[in-house]
This record gives sequence, C-alpha cells and structure tokens, in this order.
Amino acid sequence: KAKNIMKLSTTCTLLALALCFPSITGLACPAPLRLQKLLEAEMDGSRESEMPILMPCCYDGLTARLVTRAGFDATFMTGFGVSAVNGYPDTQLVSYGEMQSATATVAEGLSSAALEMGRDPIPCIADGDTGYGN
Repeated sequence: KAKNIMKLSTTCTLLALALCFPSITGLACPAPLRLQKLLEAEMDGSRESEMPILMPCCYDGLTARLVTRAGFDATFMTGFGVSAVNGYPDTQLVSYGEMQSATATVAEGLSSAALEMGRDPIPCIADGDTGYGN
C-alpha cells in the first residue's frame, strides 16, 4: 500500500512540474501553449505542412479519442454536437452544467488517448454555446 502511495505521489509531483515548468522537465506542453505555437507557426509560415490546420469536431469522449488517434493537431468541441448527443436541437436547451460535463468528458478522452499513444494531448477549442440565463 505504501508503495502505491509513493508511486501516486511521484506521479502527481511530475505532473505538477510538467504543468508549471514544461521547458525544464521536458514533459507535456500545456494544450493552450501548443495551440498558440501551432497557430503562430501557421501565420508566420514556419509550419512544416502545406495543408491547412484541420480541426474535426468532437462532442463526447469517444469522438475525442477518435480525433486524437487519427493524428489531428487540434480539435474543437461543438455545441451542436453536444446538443444532439443529449437529444436536443441546437436551440440553447443544453444547460451550463451539461456543457461543463461534456467538456470534462472530451478533455478526459483527449488525455487518455494521448497517454495511450505516448504523446501530448491535442488542444481543444470549446464552443461554450449560449443561453445560460435560463
């Protein structure tokens, strides 16, 4: 039991270091910074690919995992998709809590797929939708 606690403590310490000091630890670059670098490279012409940045949409954990495993550089979480998967039309019927839950599920899907592949999670732009005054 003590060995597992020590392992967990080490993992948490490494994660904290990676998030706070990615250049020192050589571990994961935070997704917002990766997105910023990707967009800057596109704008200044230093990006290696001639293809535009393709960002397929995701709306749940499965689609997030599929996008990651397909090798895309970034993705976005669509409000329409979240509405549809919950059985609603895209007419501002999804609550703030439901959108927050979908965001957490997508983030977990992106992280777990990236971990399985041995790479950093891809950045995700979330469409927060509207209508939270209800």
